[in-house]
Amino acid sequence: MWCSSFENSFLWIAGTRPSSTIQLVYTLCGSELEAHLSDFLQGVRKGNLGELSARQLNWVNDLHCKIVREEDKISRRLENLQEEVGEEPLELEQIGESNGHVYQGLNEYMLALASIMEDADELRLKSLKELMSILSPLQGVNFMVASKKLYLSMHEWGKY
Repeated sequence: MWCSSFENSFLWIAGTRPSSTIQLVYTLCGSELEAHLSDFLQGVRKGNLGELSARQLNWVNDLHCKIVREEDKISRRLENLQEEVGEEPLELEQIGESNGHVYQGLNEYMLALASIMEDADELRLKSLKELMSILSPLQGVNFMVASKKLYLSMHEWGKY
């Protein structure tokens, strides 16, 4: 109910795609650097995401690659599950008549889907924790604020 169709179009297995958090870091890094370039060139440091070190950028890149591989595995599991359900014949003798075989199949599907959703949530959490361990505390706060602003903005944009 909370999410608009616009917001739902950005969802991946009932939440945000973990790799999109890395994309946000890259975007913020570039925009912060551009916005404060003159300060940066004068040696003024504010601890924002535009000041990621080369080491931090390498770690973020490594994390990004790892996340994309994990997302692909989970996406393939969901794809296979969807294909399996599409291949199962629904044997209802009459409309509205219950069929134990169908309900058993649906229950198995729902359990498999719940497992995939748990793995996606676990990847989201693991990715965020690893990202926060790469960023300095101030960079982490800046990232979380920007992330929340983006989320709320997308919600507002979806109302129109």
